Amino acid sequence: MKKILIFIIFAVLFGFVIYFNSQKSNTKTDVFTIKALVPLSGRAASVADSIRAGVELARDGLAKRYGNKFDVVLLDSGSDPTTALSIYKQQIEGRENNMALWWTLSPVGKAIKPLLKGNMLALSLTAADGLSDPGKNLFQLSPRTVDIKPALVDFIKKKNIKTVSVVYPGDTYGLENLHVVQAAVSEAGAQLVEKMQYSETDFDFRIQALKLKKKNPDMIFLVGIGNAYLSVLRDVYASEYTGILMADWTFSIPHFYTAYPKLTDRIYVMSTDLPKSFTDAYNAKYDKPAWMLQVGGAYDAVMLIAQACANTDCSPDEMGKFIASLKDYEGAMGRYSMNPSGDITVDVTVSKIKDGKIYPAE
Repeated sequence: MKKILIFIIFAVLFGFVIYFNSQKSNTKTDVFTIKALVPLSGRAASVADSIRAGVELARDGLAKRYGNKFDVVLLDSGSDPTTALSIYKQQIEGRENNMALWWTLSPVGKAIKPLLKGNMLALSLTAADGLSDPGKNLFQLSPRTVDIKPALVDFIKKKNIKTVSVVYPGDTYGLENLHVVQAAVSEAGAQLVEKMQYSETDFDFRIQALKLKKKNPDMIFLVGIGNAYLSVLRDVYASEYTGILMADWTFSIPHFYTAYPKLTDRIYVMSTDLPKSFTDAYNAKYDKPAWMLQVGGAYDAVMLIAQACANTDCSPDEMGKFIASLKDYEGAMGRYSMNPSGDITVDVTVSKIKDGKIYPAE
């Protein structure tokens, strides 16, 4: 009888140990999933290779630091907010436990934001304003369109530019750029003499380009993302306009700047101060040009989510506090901090592209 009693006691204790360890395993050592809604196809697919490269570099970093703790899953938004919403509802909503999300493209972010409940850390890598909400653990992790304004004002003053024209697509991204350029031109004491809108189906821009040349502003600011942007670039170059040309972030996507090399030699482009160590790491692994701002953004999104989880209990609120506390973070997009509104603050520079690399303009 005594032997049976001792056996029962040991069995109960052993069972308790197994249960305790299993509970511990199910919390801290389970694989944490990082999902990304990104344009691997569709209108904005020109950024897909850069996103993949940033994620691959991040996976290398995760494996070295954390082993198999994190899994990164890319979901194709098709560059379309409706598709993104469908994927979100099918593969993310209701499964937020042990998961975090990041995305690119402003329309995708605006479609997803109303569905967020704060039960999952989310990072927005878009140029749009108003896509952060720290109360719902949603943070903006890329420079916004509005962030180009100080650098643009300084450039207009430095170059003594008096007249500016802006060419932009009639979508959300184009209109955001238009408003920022208007504000910068006004603040710099210059005059906006032409606002020329185009659609993503406009593949012949010759008449508009000749009109711009005739107007002959001191500077033309070019904005775009889809294939129609290539037509705009081609026809503005063919018009033989001789003034200053400046472009938004997206011109530094290889799809655009490699299309017309002689035009690229002339264009100024908006960028951040990308760290040489990260660009060197990219060049060591890949033998092709990339949109380094997007490579760095994808890398930072994955690594910051992992760091937030590794330094907390991986709950959305604690991870959100970690992201909110970022100060002078040395990321792949440069050095930045998180402001109280949930947006990063990062210096934007006017740059030039040469041999596939971005340099601060003189």
